[in-house]
Amino acid sequence: MASAQTTEKKIDRESEPDPNEYYKLRLMYVQNAKKEGKTVYPHKYHVSISLRDFIEKYGYLKNEEINQDSVSVA
Repeated sequence: MASAQTTEKKIDRESEPDPNEYYKLRLMYVQNAKKEGKTVYPHKYHVSISLRDFIEKYGYLKNEEINQDSVSVA
């Protein structure tokens, strides 16, 4: 039993990227996104509906029921 847990931990550690490599990959991603004109770390979000209005409008939906409307709530 202990050897199975040890093997699992080894496999998990092997699949985790090296922190330095992860940092380099993330840095490259951010730099490329900035070159493409994307806002990498937006500090403002567009809000199309208030939370109160959202609850009033979509409160009738049951669990796992889907509505195709696209809204943004913050």
